[in-house]
Amino acid sequence: MVYDRIEALEKYIPLNPHIRQVIDYLNAHTTEELLALPVGRHEIDGDRCVIMRQSFDAMPVDDKGYELHRTYTDLQIVLKGIESCYVESVEDPGIYPGYKAEGDICMYFPKPDGKITLYPGVFALLQPTDGHMPQRQHNGEPCHVEKLCIKLMNDQA
Repeated sequence: MVYDRIEALEKYIPLNPHIRQVIDYLNAHTTEELLALPVGRHEIDGDRCVIMRQSFDAMPVDDKGYELHRTYTDLQIVLKGIESCYVESVEDPGIYPGYKAEGDICMYFPKPDGKITLYPGVFALLQPTDGHMPQRQHNGEPCHVEKLCIKLMNDQA
């Protein structure tokens, strides 16, 4: 998992070459234009680089579980609001049963522990070994969040 300022995104291109396309896209659009994108799927480069534009009320921490992905790395960028994202490193994501290729998701259920805070100006890069439970209230405070969850295809997928 990588957690950093958005200005530093370029140094992580070696982790996934599709980050270059994201940087170009973000540089070509203002925050207002990104906020104006309709909620849903927006392709930057076919299935290889896809923006999932999200708008939601952050939820309390619960037992809905952590997500794992195999095909995609998630690049999560909050445009407006604040959320907590619980994270956990997983050595071998293949040991968790129940993977669904449609949706590229496997859910598992550890006790929520480590967390990061996502707000405008920072990002989280969540790779296949990074279990995550996003969209949670920060310090238990309700908040509406406008966000980009960008799906970056993994070359080895």
